[in-house]
Amino acid sequence: MLTEAEKREYAERAKSLKEMGYTSYSDYLESPLWRSIRARALRPGALCVSCGCKATQVHHTRYARVDLDGTCLQHLLPVCGPCHRRAEFSTKGEKLGPQRATAKLREMPIWRDGQQQKDAARHAWQSFFSTVDAMRRYLGMENSEEAQQLCAELDIARAALCWQRRKKRQKI
Repeated sequence: MLTEAEKREYAERAKSLKEMGYTSYSDYLESPLWRSIRARALRPGALCVSCGCKATQVHHTRYARVDLDGTCLQHLLPVCGPCHRRAEFSTKGEKLGPQRATAKLREMPIWRDGQQQKDAARHAWQSFFSTVDAMRRYLGMENSEEAQQLCAELDIARAALCWQRRKKRQKI
């Protein structure tokens, strides 16, 4: 449940957006202005401030006019979707205000929690292998002998990683 201060902050956001010519926050999020701000906040290679995975979303730590119009990017944090959802909502599914969500985002023990760290590593390896596969297709190497050798080596590497993960799980 939103606090009174959070309700006032959302009312101020609505007022600022209306002054900027937007009918709603969703209207703003679909605008060319937001797309350009988002692109600057998600600079190439931006990582989630919480887990270190590739950032795909932007979290507002506040909704001041200078943040909404893109003058100031200091209060926009790059985040991944899962971390953003965990930060924005309580365990009961209630929406949190930007300050409480930001505090929650910064307190998430992502790198100390082994399972989430393993998930991030698995995601990174999957991204790596899918990129290699895409490069192989792009280069038109599907049917060459060289490509078949490369695929065999990739399959061995994938199998080795899976085997190592199973081996680690058995030790736990």
